[in-house]
Amino acid sequence: MEEILRLFPAEMRQAINTKIASKWQSLQEIRFRLHYPVELIFDGKTEWVTSMRPNKQDSIFIVNQLSEFSLYRMEDELREGYITIEGGHRVGLAGKVNTINGAVKAIQYITFLNIRIAKEEIGAALEVIPYMYQKTYLNTLFVGPPQTGKTTIIRDAARLISSGWRNIAPRKVGVIDERSEIGACIKGIPQHDLGLRTDVMDACPKAEGMMMMIRSMSPDVLVIDEIGSRKDVEALMEAINAGVIVICTIHGDTLEDLKKRPSLHSLFQQKVFGRVILLEKHNRPGHIQRIYNKDEKNILQKSGAYRMKWIGALLFIGTTTWVGFEWSHVLNNRPKHIRQLKNALQILEAEILYSQLPLQDAFTTIASQIPEPMRTFFQALSTSMQENNKDLVGFWDKHVNALMKESALGSNEGEILKQFGRTLGQHDFYQQQKHIQLTVSHLDRELEEARDNQFKYSKMAKSLGVLCGLFIVLLLM
Repeated sequence: MEEILRLFPAEMRQAINTKIASKWQSLQEIRFRLHYPVELIFDGKTEWVTSMRPNKQDSIFIVNQLSEFSLYRMEDELREGYITIEGGHRVGLAGKVNTINGAVKAIQYITFLNIRIAKEEIGAALEVIPYMYQKTYLNTLFVGPPQTGKTTIIRDAARLISSGWRNIAPRKVGVIDERSEIGACIKGIPQHDLGLRTDVMDACPKAEGMMMMIRSMSPDVLVIDEIGSRKDVEALMEAINAGVIVICTIHGDTLEDLKKRPSLHSLFQQKVFGRVILLEKHNRPGHIQRIYNKDEKNILQKSGAYRMKWIGALLFIGTTTWVGFEWSHVLNNRPKHIRQLKNALQILEAEILYSQLPLQDAFTTIASQIPEPMRTFFQALSTSMQENNKDLVGFWDKHVNALMKESALGSNEGEILKQFGRTLGQHDFYQQQKHIQLTVSHLDRELEEARDNQFKYSKMAKSLGVLCGLFIVLLLM
């Protein structure tokens, strides 16, 4: 952005550049006001350069940079109130105005400047261009308040139309760029990409420019920025009657507001525009609010934000469905895992009473006879006893906690197992047998409850996951 920074004195240049830092891409405007901090307007926020306040010498320096030390060279621009600089950036000027017979001659004391940062958004019109084409291109009017991206969209539309898109053949495009905003021409050369077959009439009044372009370059499509006067409308009708497609913009908020303007009555009475596209302020330029056809019916299919909403909704429903199925899976597996645990304890009882095996060997035997996840539990117990057979209660609790995470067992089963672990190795054979049988009886009670829950809630859990997701999505949309 050297073409912008060079306008400012060295100290101010450094302060502005430091404040902007890496945010050039989101910068919209730099506003200079004599004796006030420089204002930086970004997408969605405003910041101030408070370390210094511009003085008269700073103002003179900027004007000299703009005019290359010759105000005479920019006499026409001073009359219009803006200058286009290299890169397509537009510098708006304000201050004391000199008039002759009520007409503006020039701005004498320039004390306010607004540098609007030109951003070439390649692809900005991709979303809207299909609406503008129906076997042929349709006369299209873009409507929106300032800074909604009207110029950005018609610039990219000119590029697409003149170069072709998808399987649509390119057309000859003529751009009437009265304020040098569409092409941002410097000495007649566009600074923005307007496509392969685009011709530009720069700094030319719209009404005269349309007729000149039709006579000299025979375009298929005319692109014009900010129509409004009766003269503009008359020239527009002349162009359309000559068989040229017209794409233009206008300041406004709603279709109803436009229809109240006397200068536009004929355009709406004759249903000139096949498409009227309303834009609204948003973080990105060219955010579409509505698209009207010739009969003023909104035909916009919200394919951007609404598509993302639907994708989010489907993902949310998918998540709640998965939660429901997972809950059902736990309800179905809990009785199975309790039965496995009962079988394991019955094997342990037999190994202790009849084979009189040490606990480590008994755990190994159990692990070889039962499926997962109980196999891993008893195998881990055997390995821990081999490494340290003194702290049975400690590593029993540790492996019970691990089993609870890997299995569908509930907290009640976990507590029963931990209570049983405190009796292991503490009693004779017959007392140990009683503790095993007591533990099995507790597990029988939990198994009965688990079967009841499986019967009552297993199928319901699957349906509930889907229905909860649908209900919340409908509630939020």
